[in-house]
Amino acid sequence: MKKIYYVSYGVVILWMVSSSIGAFLKVDDIANAIELLGYPAYFPMLLGIGKVIGILLLILPVDKNLKEWAFAGIHIELFSAIFSYALAAPSIENISPPIVILIIVQIYYWSRKHGIDLKKGA
Repeated sequence: MKKIYYVSYGVVILWMVSSSIGAFLKVDDIANAIELLGYPAYFPMLLGIGKVIGILLLILPVDKNLKEWAFAGIHIELFSAIFSYALAAPSIENISPPIVILIIVQIYYWSRKHGIDLKKGA
C-alpha cells in the first residue's frame, strides 16, 4: 500500500511540475493544444500558477482541508480537459492522457485518504 501511495504521489507531482514548467516556458505543444481547444493564449499561465499552488499544498505540511482543495482543483482541471477535448477535438489520443492522469490522481487520493499512515510506517 505504501508503494502505491509513493508511486502515485511521485507521478502526480512530476506531472504537475512538468506541465506548469511547460506553461511558463510557453512550450509549443501546450500552446497548440490551447489554440485547438479555443482558449485564450494566457490560459496556460493561469493553469501553471494554479498547479504551482497545488504542488505547494500537496508537498508542504499544511492543513488537510487545504490539501482537499488542491485535489479539488486538480480534478476540476482534469475533468475540464477531458470535456474540452471531447467537444473540440474528439479523439482517443487527445482524451486518454487526462483520463490516465485522473486515474493516477484518484489512486493517490484514495491511498492517501484510506490506507496510509506514514508516521507509523504502514
